[in-house]
Amino acid sequence: MKITVYTVCFNEQLMLPHFLNHYSRIANRIVLYDNQSTDNSMSLARTYPNTEIHTFDTNGRFSELTLMSIREKCWKNDNADYVIVCDVDEFLFCDNTDFRDFLSSRSEYSVFQPLGFEMVADQFPKDYTHSIHDQVQVGVYSRGYSKMVLFDPKRIAAMNFSPGSHYARPIGRHVNIYRADRRLGKTAGYDLKLLHYKNLGFEYRESRHRCLAKRLPVDALRTRGYGFHYALEKDEQLAQFRKLRRRAYNCVGRSVPSHLKIRMFARRMRERKLSCLADESTLA
Repeated sequence: MKITVYTVCFNEQLMLPHFLNHYSRIANRIVLYDNQSTDNSMSLARTYPNTEIHTFDTNGRFSELTLMSIREKCWKNDNADYVIVCDVDEFLFCDNTDFRDFLSSRSEYSVFQPLGFEMVADQFPKDYTHSIHDQVQVGVYSRGYSKMVLFDPKRIAAMNFSPGSHYARPIGRHVNIYRADRRLGKTAGYDLKLLHYKNLGFEYRESRHRCLAKRLPVDALRTRGYGFHYALEKDEQLAQFRKLRRRAYNCVGRSVPSHLKIRMFARRMRERKLSCLADESTLA
């Protein structure tokens, strides 16, 4: 089984070793699209085998439209069995089973939508000899981070990612989506998860946001443009971090908590009801 990972990068020297350590165990090839990093990110990347580096220029500015274009096109013509298109702080993880075994037993699916979690810790884990998911195991479920980052490039023609890839509308000759939230209770303990590691201590989060905010258009916050959340005031960011920390629970190495299963089931029932109402309206 061949697996390729694609990601975009800008000044990720702290997170990149965790990312490369994690995906080197899963993938045959890792492809980095670097937005002209000014730190040691690319020097670190070059020390890892089976890693390719491509550079792109946005004139020193944050450009979500450019990132969307890369995510949509980078995997085209890849002959891998599966590709993973994700950010450097996103870690695809499968509880209690080998990742490749998980895929082998679900070959009928061409797209996978994991359970997304916003992970949180009091400080950044700088021990690169251990997996980040062994060091930080608490977080909060996030539907927005339940991204369709894993799919078969031979059966999918386009993913049609939204900004940030938070949502997608895959099309192709064989679209069959594995939705982890609909498998709860059927595959207990084998949930496919996407762990988002941004809130690793408030100092790290705030520093990262400050770095990215410098590349935004001057009116990004006022117009609520792409990436505006990077420019939020420090007090507002701290309030968000503390709220996340209070709500966090252990979500690695265990099945999804019962309260979350109930919440997901209720959401699916609402969606089904809305779909039925829409059908009735069309018939009328």
